Amino acid sequence: MKKLILHIGQSKTGTTSIQAFLQKNRKALADKGIIYPDYFIKGLPLNTPEHNAFAEQLAGLERYPRLSIDEYFHQFEQQMEQKGCHTLLLSGESFFGVPQIWRTKNRDNFFEEHKRKLLVLKKLTEKYETHVIGYFRPPEEWLETVVAHTIRYEGLSKNSTYIDDKQFFSDIQPHMKYDQLLGLWEEVLTPKTMTILPYQKDILLNGDAVQDFTRRLNIPENGLEFLPDAFEHRSLDKRYVNLKKELNRAQRSKTKERITIICLDTLNNKLPKIQKYTIDDLGLRKEIESFCQPIHEWMKKYSEGNTSFFSHTFKISGDIEPETSTLEQDQHDFIQLYKSPAMRFVYAKTRTKSFLRKKFLIGYTFIKNLRALAKIS
Repeated sequence: MKKLILHIGQSKTGTTSIQAFLQKNRKALADKGIIYPDYFIKGLPLNTPEHNAFAEQLAGLERYPRLSIDEYFHQFEQQMEQKGCHTLLLSGESFFGVPQIWRTKNRDNFFEEHKRKLLVLKKLTEKYETHVIGYFRPPEEWLETVVAHTIRYEGLSKNSTYIDDKQFFSDIQPHMKYDQLLGLWEEVLTPKTMTILPYQKDILLNGDAVQDFTRRLNIPENGLEFLPDAFEHRSLDKRYVNLKKELNRAQRSKTKERITIICLDTLNNKLPKIQKYTIDDLGLRKEIESFCQPIHEWMKKYSEGNTSFFSHTFKISGDIEPETSTLEQDQHDFIQLYKSPAMRFVYAKTRTKSFLRKKFLIGYTFIKNLRALAKIS
């Protein structure tokens, strides 16, 4: 029986670094019998670093390259056969992260929709020996990272999902119920192994998610190339998250929103140290901690005999750092960069990419492929 390894995330747990490593080492992994498959359009490889498009299609959500579920999996198996591999390795935060509560038609059926997605996956993979691996943050810490991420990219979404911290916590609670969601993974997929780990730098091998990942999967490291930390997606500093909250009050085109994000990322990358976003309302923090306590207790089942799964908890008060700048200064810096000649050039390039994506998909795919090759070379 062939083996299937599903790296299901969670988001914000070093997944970008793991996926960049797997993308870079596709050939070396295939030589070891492990296929980390790519997507193809008319025979043209996309050099895609992850499999979120496939994971989202399982839940009925379509994104580039917009293949059917069967076509995605046919491509995966075809690559296995061509390379003579015995193991199929897929990685994507969306395996665990979709369906998304704000995109479901009936929020009361969120867990049923998640189960339906898993049943589709089960049917596709029933001839495989399935193994699941995932790294998880404490749900309250994960909430803060997702609040910041949502604010950062809010303008690219069709629907507004963030109004304030309290509303967002109320809406996203189903995603924080690891007990129910992981319970469905165990019930539906019945994997041979289900390796669920806390994402804590002090217990990762050498403090590194990639090295820990290869060790957990017993992947021989000879011939593999490990990448610098630069591939890790840097969080947006709290000051720029708060600035983006203000900017999100005005509607912008998708192109202008992408330029806004590029400007904030540029300013963010100049900071020597990142101050992570925190929910500052003390009453709300207590409410969040109370909600998460039963989830902490349930996660002990993966703790291998220890008294807890997550070794650190949500800070209720006292340790939240004050902001290091004024909103007025950050707005001034942003406007100066946004109006600069360099950003006008980026705007033109972004508009061109958008046109190609909509009107000339093969041309867009070719350019995207060249960029991916340059990135990993």
